[in-house]
Amino acid sequence: MALLTLQLGQCGNQLGREMFDMAHSAGHDPDPHLTPEDLHTYRRRVNHVFFTEAPPSGGGDALEGSGLVANAVQIDMEEKVVQGNIKSRRSGSSPWSYDPRLKHCKARGAGNNWANGYSSYGPLVAPDVLDTVQRALERMDSHSGFLVAMSLAGGTGSGLGTFVSEQVRDAFPKSFILSQVVWPYSSGEIILQDYNTLLSLSHLSQVSDGIVIFHNEDMQNICHRRLRLPHVTFSDINRVISSHLLGVLLPAAGTDYTPNSFGNTLTHVCCHPEYRLLSAKCVPHVSKEVVPFTNSNWETLERDLKQMLISDSPIDECLNWNMSVKSPNINRSLANMVVSRGTKTSNSPQKSGANQMSAFLDCAIYCNSTGLDEPCAYAHSSKQFNGLDKSMYLLSNSQSTAKPVDKLVQKCWGMFSNKAYLHQYSQFNVGESDFLDCFVALEGVIKAYDAL
Repeated sequence: MALLTLQLGQCGNQLGREMFDMAHSAGHDPDPHLTPEDLHTYRRRVNHVFFTEAPPSGGGDALEGSGLVANAVQIDMEEKVVQGNIKSRRSGSSPWSYDPRLKHCKARGAGNNWANGYSSYGPLVAPDVLDTVQRALERMDSHSGFLVAMSLAGGTGSGLGTFVSEQVRDAFPKSFILSQVVWPYSSGEIILQDYNTLLSLSHLSQVSDGIVIFHNEDMQNICHRRLRLPHVTFSDINRVISSHLLGVLLPAAGTDYTPNSFGNTLTHVCCHPEYRLLSAKCVPHVSKEVVPFTNSNWETLERDLKQMLISDSPIDECLNWNMSVKSPNINRSLANMVVSRGTKTSNSPQKSGANQMSAFLDCAIYCNSTGLDEPCAYAHSSKQFNGLDKSMYLLSNSQSTAKPVDKLVQKCWGMFSNKAYLHQYSQFNVGESDFLDCFVALEGVIKAYDAL
């Protein structure tokens, strides 16, 4: 079933463009290990999830003959990035495009203030945004849910993104919503980023089925240390984020050959309404120059990915191998989704079933309160991804996701106690009582994870 992506703010729109580029490549790149029939089937499934076929020429539609159109709505209070996305994908060399009618822009941004985006722009643009979302859904022949791409630090992405998420939840109460959020650098991008992050996470935790968090610093470290990029750009970071998420969301099938649908994945990893914070990991991380010489095997990838999980490492480098499932302070999970992609062999996960994924079925890495008979779900696709012969991807609901939230709450409480910068929010009708409600909500989330 098709997935509709809502791209919010500069970060969300730039990230969405990289994601659709990568999704298209994943579906259309050749794979010498697959038959033409298998490639055609996989390409059709990828197109069905992320794109819609534009109507053929002759019907008077503005997108006639333009091929694949992204299942996306672009929303930003400044139109520069949105217009750049549309123009860059209108060229004849682009294999897909954005529908220029599925966007909503204004002339001026929210000034990096969550309250401005939420309280001022939110009520102003929400009716038109919902109308655009409805029109986007009507051209899709099915709908599995919403992927909301946004930053936690700015004003439009965080503030307006939060308001739009709440409105989408009210308008489509039975649809799944996965919020894909980018955590700001700890060194500080803007002076209000901690408050903005606090307010966003508090509200999103009430309306999203899952919140998958990507930390800018972790993604930059992957670019520097594993991909060997000398000058890391936001495009590089967005590509790393996209590869982590698409590794789980692209078509694959479980041991019973049931497709890994968006709804099934979210229902599994977010198995309890109090636990909605997610992290994503993948192996291997290798530079383009090293890819042709990479010869991984499934056992090594599984071992490294499990060690990254229990030691809470975002990168497959300098892992703490002294930590084992018997260690007292490992990062324990509620539920995990593991997807392997690449060359099918006699011992690939889809061939050998639970025996191949025994490391992630070890009950020692899970909390006793998970309530799931099988806390790890897994799927496999024989189609290579990102040029890698074999790769593995993890979407995890674990204790470590709450740790940065706890630090954030403590830092914001110190600022709040001294009334620092509160006037920046009160001018847009976000007062101290609103902050207190957010503190209470996030402290509840932290307490729930601490109790595991």
